[in-house]
Amino acid sequence: ANGGQVDFSVDNDLAVYKSRLLNEYTKFDERYPALVRLVKAWASSREINSAQHGFFNSFGLSLLVLHYLQNLEIPILSRLNLRDEEWDAWDQDWKVPPPPLPPGIQDTCEGVEIRHYTQHELRGWVTQNKMSMTMLTHGFFKYFARTFPWDTHLVSVTSPGLVPKSSTNLRSGQNSYIFIQDPLEMDDNCARAIRRDTKKTVLAEFERAYSLDFHEFLCSISTHAHPRTHSHMQPKAQMQTHTPSQTLSQTQTQTQTPTQTQTQTQSQS
Repeated sequence: ANGGQVDFSVDNDLAVYKSRLLNEYTKFDERYPALVRLVKAWASSREINSAQHGFFNSFGLSLLVLHYLQNLEIPILSRLNLRDEEWDAWDQDWKVPPPPLPPGIQDTCEGVEIRHYTQHELRGWVTQNKMSMTMLTHGFFKYFARTFPWDTHLVSVTSPGLVPKSSTNLRSGQNSYIFIQDPLEMDDNCARAIRRDTKKTVLAEFERAYSLDFHEFLCSISTHAHPRTHSHMQPKAQMQTHTPSQTLSQTQTQTQTPTQTQTQTQSQS
């Protein structure tokens, strides 16, 4: 009734654990779920949020945002399910030292070990990053439009830095034009539905979003925005100026930071 999107999973217990992992991340910083909502609204307005039609699924979009926030110069989020060999790469931007041990095994599901830190275990965690939602949104689209090497690397929320596609044995039969690595099933591509032709559309949409200022971006994803087939790559002068939805306006207002902080972090976006 409220226009929200819901992913249904039938007879897939592992999906429950993946949702729980993402939920743990939302407890650390409210900017993560806020940016996820903005990105999902953007993908919906541009009609690139349907795996059935060769685009992203909801889980993959959430992982894109998570990866971006983990890889800022001053990370907003770190990696809760570090593997043993990566535990020593604990982010140095945290105020607290790493836990004494890597995350323990919480459960086993369909042969997959479920292991990650929880917000309770890391309750002393505080990020030094004070970027506003305006800066983060602009930086997100800049990162994926101009910086991320889509042809050679995969999107990972488990391993630090950029991870080459060649380092992972992808499941047989899956596309890797855009590779978003599943955080629990490392050989699974959450963007496997994206084809060669739809990849071009996706990259063009990242570029288009990056070219807009924040007000134009909000207008473009409002509930009255035209479908992508009619407004794709419109010049700025021809864009509609509908009022953004109340939810998006509240998100922007609640996460603004002082002008001084924006100045200090402008170079990161």
